[in-house]
Amino acid sequence: MLISQNWLKKYFKDGAQSLPDSKTIENTFTMGIFEVEGVENVVTGTEKVSDTVYDIKVLPDRAHYCYSHRYVAQELGALLNIPATLPVYDPEKIASQIDSGLTVDVNVVEDKVGEEKNRFVCPRYMARRVEGVEAMASPLWLKTQLEALGQRSINVLVDLTNYIMLETGQPLHAFDADKVEGGINVRYAKEGEVIVLLDGTEVTLSSDILVIADEKDALAIAGVKGGKKAEVTAETKRIIIESANFDSVSVRKTSQKVGIKNESSKRYENKVTPERTQLAMNAISEFIATIFPSAKFGNITDIYLGKPEVRQFDVSVKFINDAIGLKGGISAEKIIEILGRCDIKAEAISDDNITIHVPEYRLDLEIGYDIVDEVGRILNYMNLVPVELPKEDNRPVLKNFYYMNALRKLFQSAGFSEVYTHSLKESGDVEILNPLNIERGFMRNTIGEGLIKNLEHNLRYVDLLGLDAVKIYEVGTIFGGKVERSSLAFGIANAKKVKGYNFELEAEKIFNQILDSEYFAGTSLDLNILKSSVKFTEANIGTGGVSVVGNVCEIELQKIIEVLPDSKSDIYFETPKLIKYKKYSQYPFMVRDISVFVPGEATQAEAVKSIITKHGTDLLNSVRLFDVYTKNKEGEPVKTSYALRLVFQSDDRTLTDDEVTQVMQNITTEMNGMEGWEVR
Repeated sequence: MLISQNWLKKYFKDGAQSLPDSKTIENTFTMGIFEVEGVENVVTGTEKVSDTVYDIKVLPDRAHYCYSHRYVAQELGALLNIPATLPVYDPEKIASQIDSGLTVDVNVVEDKVGEEKNRFVCPRYMARRVEGVEAMASPLWLKTQLEALGQRSINVLVDLTNYIMLETGQPLHAFDADKVEGGINVRYAKEGEVIVLLDGTEVTLSSDILVIADEKDALAIAGVKGGKKAEVTAETKRIIIESANFDSVSVRKTSQKVGIKNESSKRYENKVTPERTQLAMNAISEFIATIFPSAKFGNITDIYLGKPEVRQFDVSVKFINDAIGLKGGISAEKIIEILGRCDIKAEAISDDNITIHVPEYRLDLEIGYDIVDEVGRILNYMNLVPVELPKEDNRPVLKNFYYMNALRKLFQSAGFSEVYTHSLKESGDVEILNPLNIERGFMRNTIGEGLIKNLEHNLRYVDLLGLDAVKIYEVGTIFGGKVERSSLAFGIANAKKVKGYNFELEAEKIFNQILDSEYFAGTSLDLNILKSSVKFTEANIGTGGVSVVGNVCEIELQKIIEVLPDSKSDIYFETPKLIKYKKYSQYPFMVRDISVFVPGEATQAEAVKSIITKHGTDLLNSVRLFDVYTKNKEGEPVKTSYALRLVFQSDDRTLTDDEVTQVMQNITTEMNGMEGWEVR
């Protein structure tokens, strides 16, 4: 979300003098509540107003209130301990402009979503008729503020709805009252009903989409987009202001179905409290009255079906201190003061207990740990003194995790690498309600299929990695027969065909290594149980025009873990050796083989490699000796053949045959020039 620093200043006494510089504000956001993804200095308006705009990443737990300048300012004030003064929009300010004869009839469908007591598809709908307005150009302050945030100014009536949404987090909409036929109806669309949206897009609706309608037509898609029929234009003199609350799941599904996501739907999807509709209605009424002093306002029609219950809960002072890890601890008075900065009313009911009165807009505060987080972040976790965690001598060892980790250690020691393949696929027993795409619509019922694809992918790089085979394994969850269970699969793909190779015999060797290990020896697990729990899969996989076989063995872990005893100790992994990582090239590599006869026994391998390295230039990625053969024929001098594989790759371009051929030619020339050497 984009946040304007000029806008934030309005909430603090003395504005710019109260707030620190933009870098301090950025760091305060980052360390206290939001990740700042970017900071931009902008100049907007005809008066060339300078502003600093923060692009903050609001996470889902706070999106229901922090998609607004109002509450972002409050959070900033709490972190800096500089109280923010949030504007109070008093309906009495426009009392002299009220005309009780201006009314709006509203009917709201009373459907509930799920079994929750107050969860209606439209918990609250407020509407107000306003006359004596004009859809003229916005005043400079309004236009400048919106432009700083990348918003296009349309006219003062539309701009005010956007401004109040950005200020309070509550979406608003304005209808041209003269184009609305009869009252306002919040209802489901008729199957096949068509609406033309503000941008001219024509959408055919289904009967599960909520709409705002008059007596004849749909005027807007609830929570998502307004329609063309009641659009505010230059001729508009009378409007109906809508400030409503819609169920988050309903808006999300509608948004997905019609393919529209915008600032309004984003806020509704994150559960705006229905209490905020009143705040936004009062705010826009006050702004309209300021701009149009002769405007007349009708009384607000307020249909409130789903009023949230007042929430409160108790939390222990000791619990807060223990959870944060505060060595000295902080008092109940200090905790209450910190929470007060966050607009959370708290009161001590005993020496160790505090009652939390949750503000209506803080939907994220439900349990004691939520209060721990509030206190911790305001104190700033970076300022806390580290405290050593207590030792847990009686920690229970989970059986499944113990044996899974034991198998991990065994496969790693056998030269296998652990991989993680995708848990969603295009077919299976358990279907996803809202799939990511057509290829990810089901939970996987096997790990083996993903492992085969992984073998094929990695086999392309065996030369680059200097491997003769790809050996991988995965421990994970599968969903077969609509039951979730643990599984382990391992696979091997040799870079070339190996005479007499039998994967099932290779797997049996691995099974015996498992049974002989310290983790499984002496248990009731035996070779027959292992063999009865496995499934073998093989597939032809191609790489570089060569077809090889990829083999996978999948073990039903749950079946073998059931026969194993509970563990009395845990699995500890050794501290890994220092590994240095470097950036890999994204450009293709080229492979060349060279074979050379050298006089004498097999003692010249390093000499051969040194000549290759000498001429390889920076394009030579690796050299691997893959075959040595000594020819000792009677009557002939002894000579040894060395076969090496050379891999070439550039960090910044795709290599050409010519440049690699030149390197090979230079190597060949020097080798052939050595006494008794012969490149084959």
